[in-house]
Amino acid sequence: MHARHSLYNFFIYSNIWIAIDSSFLLLVAMYILDVNVSLKYLVILFLITFSVYSINRLSDPQEDQINRPEALSFTQRNKKIFLFFIIVSYCVAFLLAFLDDIWTALFVIFPLGVVLLYGIGVSSENTQRMRVKQIFLVKNLIVSFTWATMVIMLPILYSKDDLTTVAGILYSYIFIQIFIDCVATDIKDIVGDKKAQIKTIPSLYGEKKTLILLQVITLASVVFFGIVSYFYFSNMIFLTYTILSGVITILYLKYYQTTLKNTIVDVVVDGRNIICGLVLVGLLYLGFL
Repeated sequence: MHARHSLYNFFIYSNIWIAIDSSFLLLVAMYILDVNVSLKYLVILFLITFSVYSINRLSDPQEDQINRPEALSFTQRNKKIFLFFIIVSYCVAFLLAFLDDIWTALFVIFPLGVVLLYGIGVSSENTQRMRVKQIFLVKNLIVSFTWATMVIMLPILYSKDDLTTVAGILYSYIFIQIFIDCVATDIKDIVGDKKAQIKTIPSLYGEKKTLILLQVITLASVVFFGIVSYFYFSNMIFLTYTILSGVITILYLKYYQTTLKNTIVDVVVDGRNIICGLVLVGLLYLGFL
């Protein structure tokens, strides 16, 4: 039991799990956009995601002390190791991108700039320091914009193709999915966010109303993007991903208020695309798509 708990802590609190998830989302995007899968680009996004989330975790010890005390304890115990691998990971990601294309190398710096801006604050003698993430919805919008942009632009930079309508529609769907995940995670962080004066939908309107809102957004997006992917693009991979991700999202929102809340947030919310990616790969291998 202890070994299993330690393994869980390692994958979740080290940000490896969410980094794997981002690579699977890129894999799904490559399939949908009909771009040859590049292992190098999957590794690049894995390394960037690990680095960016680790930087954010190291920069928010006060919030994690309330919201995620176990995560904070894990991070503080391994702070020097985190710092080492953050630097190494981003340098390797930049080098891999540079070996492929200078524009790709410059593009991978984009998330680093965002995470630094994300935590920047302004203050004066008479006012308390206020960070960008404390502005209502800005945190969720920045995170959604950043990762949706990375997932769509990396296949385009790799394939040297122009931005297509399919890519634009997929970008919108991924943006909405990440936004839903961010807001759902904020439910778990209500106490810490209120203390840190970070205005979120859950901290302002409560858990119940937030879950209802997210379920409505999820259902609406699944119906809309499902219709578009099937009738407008005839893209069965896009349709399948829309349905799979939508069902998983609806289920975790439905059971969010149970005693499994922490596990649901850590494993399912941050790992939905691993599930979707594995199912899609299996369906493609078996010839169903």
